[in-house]
Amino acid sequence: MKRQLFSAFLMISLLISMLGFAFNTRLGKAEGGTIYIRADGSIDPPDAPISTVDNVTYTLTDNVASDADGLIVEKDGIVVDGAGYTLQGSGSGTGIDLSNRNNVTIKSTSVRSYDHGVYLDESYSISIIENNVTDNGDMGVGVGYSSNNTIVGNNMTNNGDGVMLYLSSNNSINWNNMSDRGFEMRLYASSNNSIVGNNFTSGLYGIVLDGSSNNSITGNEFFNDGLSVRFSYQNSVENNTVNGKRLAYLEDLSDYSVADAGQIVLVRCRGIMIEDLNLSRTLRCILLCETNDTVISENTVKGDAESIMLDGSFNNSITKNNITSDKGSGIGLYRSSHNSIDGNNITANDWGSGIYLDNSYNNSITENSIENNENGITLSNSSDNIVCHNNFISNTRQVYDLSWDDPSDPPSTNMFDNGYPSGGNYWSDYSGIDVYTGPYQNLTGTDGISDVPYVIDANNTDRYPLMNQYVARLRLLGDVNDDGMVNMRDVLMAVQAFNSFRGYPRWNIDADLDGSGRVDMKDILTIVLNFNKHE
Repeated sequence: MKRQLFSAFLMISLLISMLGFAFNTRLGKAEGGTIYIRADGSIDPPDAPISTVDNVTYTLTDNVASDADGLIVEKDGIVVDGAGYTLQGSGSGTGIDLSNRNNVTIKSTSVRSYDHGVYLDESYSISIIENNVTDNGDMGVGVGYSSNNTIVGNNMTNNGDGVMLYLSSNNSINWNNMSDRGFEMRLYASSNNSIVGNNFTSGLYGIVLDGSSNNSITGNEFFNDGLSVRFSYQNSVENNTVNGKRLAYLEDLSDYSVADAGQIVLVRCRGIMIEDLNLSRTLRCILLCETNDTVISENTVKGDAESIMLDGSFNNSITKNNITSDKGSGIGLYRSSHNSIDGNNITANDWGSGIYLDNSYNNSITENSIENNENGITLSNSSDNIVCHNNFISNTRQVYDLSWDDPSDPPSTNMFDNGYPSGGNYWSDYSGIDVYTGPYQNLTGTDGISDVPYVIDANNTDRYPLMNQYVARLRLLGDVNDDGMVNMRDVLMAVQAFNSFRGYPRWNIDADLDGSGRVDMKDILTIVLNFNKHE
């Protein structure tokens, strides 16, 4: 049953990362040149290019080509020395199958062009040493339900994934060179593993911890990739570098300012300050996992996927950053609410979105320039966000809701304006007219707001689209309605929004004078202290 589950997991990974191999199946183990080391120590077939004199050390004497599995080991307590020769597959099967084995060493072997390069399932005390594992469709080394194994000094190149651990613990993965197409290393529900001194180069992902805790990740070097974490805690991540700068991994830390780094990963932190940094060429430059009350300000960020990602994080501020992404979204929010995204330049995310919201609510998205992205904003089951005073310029789609193409994804309903006269957003694909004024746009006169709403879909409309690009200016403190003076109108607007928060029906972003995400007595007091002031 366990092997069936692990095999299913590997197949899911295969379908996701390498669709082109989806219809390859493992051939019968007696076909296509498969070599067996039987439990009694014999070699099958007897004329296979592998020799032994003691039934302990087995040495390849030539290259092996097979259109099914390459080598299946059925004996414990042995050493297989490839002597530099190659097990060559044809895109299916497993190069070396070590299922249910104990105390086996594989060394100095090239394993190429199988589905799985090396496969461990319920295997223990296996050593995989100084091999070349390349061009395997699904993964280089798959480890499932296995413990106390060592993977050291190998070169893994151009595999679908490099090393995959599934429900495996107490393994050591050290001093390997990895440059693979997908996950260079992924730990799923795996704990107490040691990952030391590896070199990760230009994979889509470097190390991914998914539901994996209490692992040690030390002294690794990442180039053009990095570390990703989800539902993983109490990992020791020390002395790693990303593009020559330190990987700043913080967990359960409060009130701290991050200095220069190649990548920043925060897990269950609070009150962290990330400002005036330049981060690029990594999977996710800044990753917040279950982290709150953190400020990300005035950074230049260019990631390979989401440049800035929040996962299960609340009450954070992302402000005044320059953000681009090569292959994903500029800012991605997943299960994250009550965050503020304001004053950023979010551009040139050609393969993704300027901002991506997935199961995220009550966020405030204001005063951003969102330009030249595939989608300006993408929504997936994300409602009650306020989106106003932004400039949407030359995005392929200004707004995209996944529910439009996937009926199983619930439609999102958000506020795309801040009422009248504050207004909504500027849309470069909209040519409105402005001959009327007023909340109903029925009074003679111009007001800089289009007389006709900008309709996104049946659930989302910008009622007051701006005729010209929004230009943020320094507003008189306490001037809620931006009329150049602080008077009773401002008091009344703040009182009307009192105790509201982002996404609440009475919310007024302009009345949240301190940017706390809630209109409270501090905001009322600010108006009172500045009462009767004017420009």
